[in-house]
Amino acid sequence: MKTPRTLWAAALAACLSITVLTTQPALAASTNPSSASPSSASPSSASATPAAAPALVSDPTALVNPFIGTGSGGAEVGSVDMFPGASAPFGMVAWSPDTPSSPSSGGYSYSDSAITGFSVTHASGAGCDIAGDLPILPVTGDVGTNPTADTQPFSHSTETAHPGSYSVTVGSGSSAIGVSLAATTRTGIGDFTYPATTSADMLFKVGDSQATVSASEVSIVGNDEVTGSVSAGKFCDMPNSYKLYSRPSSTAPSPATAPGTARPSRPAPPPRPRRPRAPARTSASIRLPTPRSA
Repeated sequence: MKTPRTLWAAALAACLSITVLTTQPALAASTNPSSASPSSASPSSASATPAAAPALVSDPTALVNPFIGTGSGGAEVGSVDMFPGASAPFGMVAWSPDTPSSPSSGGYSYSDSAITGFSVTHASGAGCDIAGDLPILPVTGDVGTNPTADTQPFSHSTETAHPGSYSVTVGSGSSAIGVSLAATTRTGIGDFTYPATTSADMLFKVGDSQATVSASEVSIVGNDEVTGSVSAGKFCDMPNSYKLYSRPSSTAPSPATAPGTARPSRPAPPPRPRRPRAPARTSASIRLPTPRSA
């Protein structure tokens, strides 16, 4: 059986900017000649060979650890509401996993062992609930009547993060799904590798942002596209608001060659106690095409 592979590209329109931690190579210390005392100069110092400057790092991004600030560093670093997912400098997309404890703004805690979804917007270290829009979760098996509550287990042993990319395996055993995410300044691309199954689903938790949601909608277009929007805001209890539009599309085989089944939207569960949520929200799932023999 071929392993089905589905790529989802999310093009978003939102006024969000993301700051990415970068690492700069250390420069050799320099001495200002004008600050040196004339009396301290010796005759031999003028002819001395200057010390060689240290070699610059060829790839500074290789030194970046995106897990810093997610609680991975213990008491020394702790959690400062950072996220480990894929983003570009000043990009509109920050595609990153969210976990059940849902720390403010970052949405991810290193101490958690499950993922609630991969939302496409995040902010680093904001300290208040913000963003976390459009959580997407790949699943297999029966979705049930409450897809917004679905989670997937994961292990840090399968998790890697680099500037601009993130990957992890969710689920376990024969139900494991590989997830690889990448981002540009305005789009994200995800590679979801499902096991051979007739029940591969993609959940879109459109109304489950970390920010306070006032309205959301989702529509399934054919078998390979989802359109929707979410209106949210109230960052740090301020009256600000924004509306984010999304149009994820799939490179899975078209309905003409591999028919799929689109499921209607379902109501989300009641809001969690830790912050107010809109009572009426929606989610949707798409049944991906059944894998076929080589």
